[in-house]
Amino acid sequence: MIELEKFFDRIRNSGAGRAPSSLFQRSYGRRLMMTMTDELFLPARIVYRVKNREELLSKFQNLRCMMYDPFRVRWMWQYEFEATRIGFPVKYRLIPRERQPLVLASCYLLDRGAMHVYVRSALRVSKALVFFERHIPCACARAEYMDEYNLLTAQEPQRPLPEPEDFFKDESRIRFHNIESIVYDPARLAAELSAIPERTLEPLERHRLRAFYEDGEEHMKGAMQMREIMAMAQYFSDTPIKPYQVIRQLFQNVHGNR
Repeated sequence: MIELEKFFDRIRNSGAGRAPSSLFQRSYGRRLMMTMTDELFLPARIVYRVKNREELLSKFQNLRCMMYDPFRVRWMWQYEFEATRIGFPVKYRLIPRERQPLVLASCYLLDRGAMHVYVRSALRVSKALVFFERHIPCACARAEYMDEYNLLTAQEPQRPLPEPEDFFKDESRIRFHNIESIVYDPARLAAELSAIPERTLEPLERHRLRAFYEDGEEHMKGAMQMREIMAMAQYFSDTPIKPYQVIRQLFQNVHGNR
């Protein structure tokens, strides 16, 4: 089983941005994509239901870390002012001055009832949820779903860096196992649950975010770390992995080392 910290240490020792092509034979001359703050590039989209657009815009305008980008018609959540006080790692403060302020997320108001928030890493998913919950009342806007791209990205050094938005353009590719919709249908629910052990990792998945509001940031930290583990396991596998089996092996390793 992949050891998470050793994996990250090997990447971080190469410097931020990209891991060297010599680090992983599986890259075949391409480089594993990392964020500027040394996190795995794992794009995600948080889908918010907006109940009061005018209030949301007023909140954004009053936050010094939110900046409107008229060229891309988006609000940018940047690492400055209020955003620096929610516990980002030290590396965020060490970004070269010429690259500041770092854009943590891009927020698009689609219509009067929805907002999409795009981030580049699992850590930024957790922090974005916490930040916006603190500063935006749920009566104004509430996160309902998270769309995840679950594969690591390796590419040739000369190619431009991809944008998180690029990974979610085809909505038909996003797999959503909506168990809540069949909870009162015993036959369908049993079939869905019985399929879990053999289900392979989906490149694009949608998840409800109810657990974040019930269990808080710690739940999201654990879920996002598991997401990184799955992405790494798939990166090193020649065949599609089965998340259930990866989790089972993790627990066996933990209890076997006691």
